[in-house]
Amino acid sequence: MKAAIPAVVLALTLSALTVQAADSISGASRRTAKSAAVMPKNIDAVTSASVVPQALRQSVKPNRFSLRPGVKRVLFVVGDPRSESVEWDLVNTAMKHFMDKGYDVELRDLYAIGFNPLLTRENFYQAKDGFGKTPADITEEMMYIRSANFIVFCYPNWHDTPNTIVKGYMERVFQKKFAYRDAQNGLEGLLKGKGIFTIMNAGWVGMGR
Repeated sequence: MKAAIPAVVLALTLSALTVQAADSISGASRRTAKSAAVMPKNIDAVTSASVVPQALRQSVKPNRFSLRPGVKRVLFVVGDPRSESVEWDLVNTAMKHFMDKGYDVELRDLYAIGFNPLLTRENFYQAKDGFGKTPADITEEMMYIRSANFIVFCYPNWHDTPNTIVKGYMERVFQKKFAYRDAQNGLEGLLKGKGIFTIMNAGWVGMGR
């Protein structure tokens, strides 16, 4: 017989999902999300969404994409509204590593730029099948995708999938006629030669990470 989910874990999970959904729909910035956040005092004891102690937090600024010949470009697409999170620490560490190795690094902080992940009745077929004119916000993201040699999706584990804002980015940006198309022998990828990776931290209450 499966053990019941502790009430505190269920409450924290539902609370986090509610805050995340509200921020995604409104396109709230990370600053707004931080001001509205209420964290437990001993956060590591009650949640797997760990934070980094103040004294150990990093601040890494990407060097942006350039036109330097022969330089590889790495695009980080990040969906975490908490700058103090372990996820962001992993992102900052990775960005610094690539820049130290001579790569160009670009960052798309989806909460900070107010990315809208929603598929609506109006944009559904455009996002799914590439019908009609591509919206300006998606055209901009496509520019970064085209320029990148490597794309790194970064997000906290949410029910073992990307969270809403990252999944919405994938659905709206990697659409048909941009990321793939119909071909004689089936679907054909159009973003050949790119590497796609994930940085995702995960854990579970009481059992470590």
